[in-house]
Amino acid sequence: MREKELTRFARAVREFFKSFQTINFNDLSFPHIQNLLVHHCLDTETLMSAEAFVKKPRDLKTQTQLRDGSV
Repeated sequence: MREKELTRFARAVREFFKSFQTINFNDLSFPHIQNLLVHHCLDTETLMSAEAFVKKPRDLKTQTQLRDGSV
């Protein structure tokens, strides 16, 4: 996870917790929490997907070979 993605992730977590400020905790349910997680892209399926908060690493070896013309 790079700095830009980490910042996006931290912002999403912060906004998730801020969303509890307006909620009556007596009415809080698991489905409601799950909906909040999905809304803020913090559900398991989104976090495990490749495009959630990580960027695919670049293959520096291939890039160097292409630049040098050795491929």
